[in-house]
Amino acid sequence: MNRQAAEKEIEEGIKEFKQEDLDIVKLIELCMENPSTTVGTKLFAYYSENQYEADLFKKMLTIQPKGKIAVDYAACAYRREPALLKDIVNTAKEMDIDLEVLIKLYGLEILDLKNTPLIDREDETTKKAYWRQIHYCKDDDRTIEWMIKECRQYGTQASLMNLLERTMSRFSMNMLLENLEYMQKLDPGQFDTMSAYYLEKILEKLQKAYIQTENCDRISQIELTYRGILSWDKMKCTRRALERSPALYAEMAGIIYLKDGEEKKKGHRNKGDW
Repeated sequence: MNRQAAEKEIEEGIKEFKQEDLDIVKLIELCMENPSTTVGTKLFAYYSENQYEADLFKKMLTIQPKGKIAVDYAACAYRREPALLKDIVNTAKEMDIDLEVLIKLYGLEILDLKNTPLIDREDETTKKAYWRQIHYCKDDDRTIEWMIKECRQYGTQASLMNLLERTMSRFSMNMLLENLEYMQKLDPGQFDTMSAYYLEKILEKLQKAYIQTENCDRISQIELTYRGILSWDKMKCTRRALERSPALYAEMAGIIYLKDGEEKKKGHRNKGDW
């Protein structure tokens, strides 16, 4: 059976389910066993006929507290009518759902300061959970600047690194460097296989602009901090510092390794953080 035929069969099956007034709860319970189920998307299209149904959304959250089916359903509703997201989030909050699911619902919003982002009204705990994740926005300078500010306040090194790589064309070299330096003050967060790529792309731009200036030393300290995810050939300013002054390099390395030792004593760094 090809994909188009399979989709048609799903559509007809769900519509028949509704016409015969069968219990939708049973269908959701059956599908929730599959972690990759797309039943939330299918129910919005064929059961709700592309119209958000708050009662159905509540049933989804009740049946599956972790919320994949409900979040998929909500995503379809948001794409159809963005203004619905506020009601969707409020419904979920009234049901006292898990914070992880609430963050997924907030994460559906494409951020745009023309309308106050829903997350901006939330408490600090929720904002910290939200800004640990990756979020998208309109191509707008004011919105991007706001996102950087919020991520600096509530995010992690990993989330700010990702955001800076995606938006670095918006910033002057000095602002980009300052953000990278500030980033080191944040909780590390969860680095993944792409983290080195993001950092390399940012550093590549800064290295090109500053390698012949005194700012090269500032960059080298950043390179040393993230030596665990950077290859030696990407640490261009560190290599230049070593070539120019082995004593200066030794001093910088000493500062970094001393900092490492202090963090380990305090238990601030977990294995694999860098």
